[in-house]
Amino acid sequence: MINQKLMESLKGTGWRNLIDRGTLKLLMDHPALITQLNLIGSPLYTRAFKRLTLPAAARLRLVLRQVQASIDQNGFLQIKRQQFYPRLPPHANFLVEFRKQVRRAFPAKSLRAYARDPAQPQLAELAGEIHLFRSYLDWQNIRYIRTNFSGQTDFKKLQNYCQLFKIKLDYSTSARFHNRYLPNKKFSYPQNFKIQVDSWHRMSEFILEIDTQKFVTEWDVYRQLTNQLIDSNKNTYPLSVLSAVANTGSFNFGLPKGRWAWLLKFNDTHQRLDVMHPTDPQIRRWLLKRKFRTPSSYRRQGEYIDLIVTNKDFASWQKVPIPNRRMVYLDFRRFYQQSLPARNRGFADYWQQRGNKVFNFSE
Repeated sequence: MINQKLMESLKGTGWRNLIDRGTLKLLMDHPALITQLNLIGSPLYTRAFKRLTLPAAARLRLVLRQVQASIDQNGFLQIKRQQFYPRLPPHANFLVEFRKQVRRAFPAKSLRAYARDPAQPQLAELAGEIHLFRSYLDWQNIRYIRTNFSGQTDFKKLQNYCQLFKIKLDYSTSARFHNRYLPNKKFSYPQNFKIQVDSWHRMSEFILEIDTQKFVTEWDVYRQLTNQLIDSNKNTYPLSVLSAVANTGSFNFGLPKGRWAWLLKFNDTHQRLDVMHPTDPQIRRWLLKRKFRTPSSYRRQGEYIDLIVTNKDFASWQKVPIPNRRMVYLDFRRFYQQSLPARNRGFADYWQQRGNKVFNFSE
């Protein structure tokens, strides 16, 4: 017979009548484990989540209900219980499973289309909330790396994390949408680069400043109010600090293609679930529509080309003196524009083929 006290405790976690028999038996044998059910992504939470017999959409709603999520007057998703498992890493089984349930809940159309479908109002509401919840998954990833690993920079901490878990970093997905700039400041060369964890799944991504090697994240900007909610009013932040909000990273529900485009040729999940997304919070909409500009691609004779697409490019670019970087970047961009339709092989490849012959900088 199931312990009545245990059932009352389960009610407080939001898991009552949802947990499978095996997990219930585990809790009866080890009652102290019940605290893990309040921590999203903990080993026990992950086990219970994977064994749910609910449809995919109901599973997602359960998580949102447990964090007491709601969209405020500024279109920002507020969560009243920020209780992620502190040791939930960017490659965690829970994140893999959560991502899979998003793809199952929204299998055919874009997430934006689901959010605008009046015929399915509950699914439409869920689509909007799930899109905004991506930011909190990204917040957990940032917090995990910064808290659990040593290093002088965020980049070094990220590298140490990957070294510990024997995970590869993938540099191949473009950072063009993370190099937005204010029109009154002419685009010079990319300031940020993108890294995705695990060259196969690539669900967790990080944007880093090239010079400081610091994460570019909206969570370094937002302030917490006395009621523990986020101040989502765009008017409380000076424009000078909002570049990180415009260029922030985010969790990927779909599969970004990057250098795997040939393998994922017919996979449209990243486009449907991450690119064609529902409405952003007001602060991001304002920044992207009114304030910041996205550079156009070199493939369309635009000003932008990724400097860093392999693990060798970062070190090669650092060798270029700052006063000369604009000049070198323009030659680098021209080099690959003239090589189209061949793909951009990165700054290190350009430097080996041409740059070190044209420019003579002391090491």
